[in-house]
Amino acid sequence: MKKLVRYIVVCILLSVLPLAAKSELLTYSDSVEISLLTCTPGNEVWAQYGHTAIRYNDVANGNDLVVNYGVFSFEQSYFIPRFVLGLTDYSIGISTMEEMLFVYSHEGRGIVEQVLNLTKEEKYKIYLALKKNLLPENVVYRYNFFYDNCTTRAQHMLLDHLSGSTKYISENTKPLPSFREMIHEWNKNDAWTQFGEDILLGVTADLPVKTEEQKLFLPDNLRKYIANAIHNGQPLVKQTSVILQPNKPSGEESIFISPFQVAIVFAVLAISILLIEYKKKMALWGWDILLMAVSSIIGLLLFIMIFSHHPSVSLNMIIFLFNPLALFLIPSVVKSIRHKQNHWWWTAWEVSIIIGFIGGFFQKIPVPVLIVALFLLFNCIFHRWLIKNVYVKTIENKAK
Repeated sequence: MKKLVRYIVVCILLSVLPLAAKSELLTYSDSVEISLLTCTPGNEVWAQYGHTAIRYNDVANGNDLVVNYGVFSFEQSYFIPRFVLGLTDYSIGISTMEEMLFVYSHEGRGIVEQVLNLTKEEKYKIYLALKKNLLPENVVYRYNFFYDNCTTRAQHMLLDHLSGSTKYISENTKPLPSFREMIHEWNKNDAWTQFGEDILLGVTADLPVKTEEQKLFLPDNLRKYIANAIHNGQPLVKQTSVILQPNKPSGEESIFISPFQVAIVFAVLAISILLIEYKKKMALWGWDILLMAVSSIIGLLLFIMIFSHHPSVSLNMIIFLFNPLALFLIPSVVKSIRHKQNHWWWTAWEVSIIIGFIGGFFQKIPVPVLIVALFLLFNCIFHRWLIKNVYVKTIENKAK
C-alpha cells in the first residue's frame, strides 16, 4: 500500500514539475555522462510504442537527471479536438533518475541505457542545447507523432551536436517499411488499436519511408540506429546496459471481442434484414437511418482529418465507403422510401463505395471495414432494384 501511495505521489510530481522545468536544474562538470534511455512499451495506447529519454548524469555534482520530451496532460483545454487536428502541445520535463526508475518499475516496464562516447566539447554543446530547450519559452512544442515526438527530439538533441564524422551502419537488408507497418509491429496483439490506426491513416501511410532517419520516430529504432553508429572511428555507444528489467507480460491477446467479430455479427444482421426486405419487397427505413447515420458520422470524422496537422491522414479512401454526405440526406431519403419514390442517393453512394474499394489497392483498409462496406453496397443495390422493380411498376399500375 505504501508503495502504491508513493507511486501516485511521484506520478503527480512528475506531471507538475516538467511544466515548470528550469534550465538551472542542469549543472555541468567534466564528469558528465550523457545516455540515451529506451523504455519498453506500457499498457496505455500512447505507451505501446515504448519511450525515449535522455539521461544527464553530472557525477561530480551528484546531479543525476532525466530529460523527457514526452510530457502531456489531458487537462489541456480542448484536448481531444486539438489531438484530432494535430494541435496537441507536449512539454519538456526533468525528473531524477531515481524517480524514473521507481515509476517504470511499478509499471513493469524496462529501461535500456546507452552511454554515449562523447568528447568534452560535444557534452558541453549538448548541455547548452538542453539549457536552451528548458527555457520557459522553449519548454512547450507542437507534437507530431511521425516527425516531431519525444524520440525524434532526443535524436536531434544528441546526434545533431556531434562533431566530426559519424557513420550509421544499418543491419536491415529489407526494403524500407511504411509508417503503418512500423507502428503495427508494436501493437500487433491489440486488434482495436490497430483497427483505429487503420481507419485514420490514409494512403501515404502505406508508402515506404524514404530514409533510415524517418524510422527514428520509434524508440527502439533509434536505439538500434545508434548502437551501430561509428563516430570519428569509434563506436558512438560506449556502454549498453539494462538498468531495469521489464516484468510486464507481453504478447497477450486482447480479451475483448475483435473488430472482425463485430463485422461478422453486422454481416449476419445485414443479411437477415436484406432477406426480410426482399421477401416483403419493401425497405425498412429505420435500418436505413441507422446505416446512414453511423456511416456518415465516421465519414465526418475522416473529413475533419483532412484538415489535421497529423501526417498521413488527409488522403483517406475510407471516406468514400462511409460518405459524410449521408447525414444531411437522411430526411429526404427516408421521405422517398416512405412514399416509394426514387432517390439519386443510392446510385451516388454505390459509386462512392466502389471508388472506396478501388482505393483498397493503394491503401490498407481493414477487413472489418471492407465487410461492412460490402453490405452497405448490397443495401444500395437492393434499393435500386426496389426502385426499378417495385416503385416504378407501382406508379405504372396506378397510371393505368
